[in-house]
This record gives sequence, structure tokens and C-alpha cells, in this order.
Amino acid sequence: MGIQNERTMKNATIFLLPVLLIVLLGTATKTMGQVNAQPGTKLVVQVEGLTSAVRDGLMHDLRNTADLRLAYACVPAGILVFEAPPALSRTAMEQRARTLLTDRNSALHPRITEQSQAEAEALCAQARNR
Repeated sequence: MGIQNERTMKNATIFLLPVLLIVLLGTATKTMGQVNAQPGTKLVVQVEGLTSAVRDGLMHDLRNTADLRLAYACVPAGILVFEAPPALSRTAMEQRARTLLTDRNSALHPRITEQSQAEAEALCAQARNR
């Protein structure tokens, strides 16, 4: 009986060691990826007459793209915050955002601002409180 228990323990150890190693490597790789990930560049755009339909359409248009995403939107204040990977230049980002908006509705006149996302969110809160 004692020999069989020793074999079982030895076999369990042989099996569990690779599993433990895979878990540890997977965790380390995920953590390293998060540390090395660079935050995207953000662009705040003021859009007079922004509607929920336009916002929803933009989200649909951007769903399958890798170059730009809608990070924040506030319809009452007419604010959109776009985010792009660091590889996309600010000029290219501005052009892409303008094109998306005017393609969605030619009457929209987007204005690029120098606000941060936090400032845009504060303006949104003010607009909602009116």
C-alpha cells in the first residue's frame, strides 16, 4: 500500500509541475504586456448639434477599426473623445475624426480642442446639470 501511495504522489507531482509552470508563465506574460502597453493618444472634439444617433453611428463605424476608437462621448455637451494608438500622428487622428463626423452628417462642424478628457467630462457634468 505504501509503494502505491508513493507512486501516486510522484505521478501527481510530475503532472502538476508543468501545469504550475504554464500558469506562472501565463501570468507573467500578461503582467509584462500590461506594463509595456503604451496609452493611446486622445483627441477631444467639440461638435455642435451632436445627437445620440450620430454618436451611435460613430461607435458602429469604429467597431472594427484599429486606428481610432471612441473613448468618451457626451451628447448634451457635444463632446467626443477619440483615442488612437501612439503610432497614429495627431494630424492623422484629427483628419480621421473630421472625416468620420462629416461622412456621418455633413452639417456637423467638429472643432478640435486642447482639453483633456477630465476637462471634457467636467464640461459634460455641467451640461447635464443645466
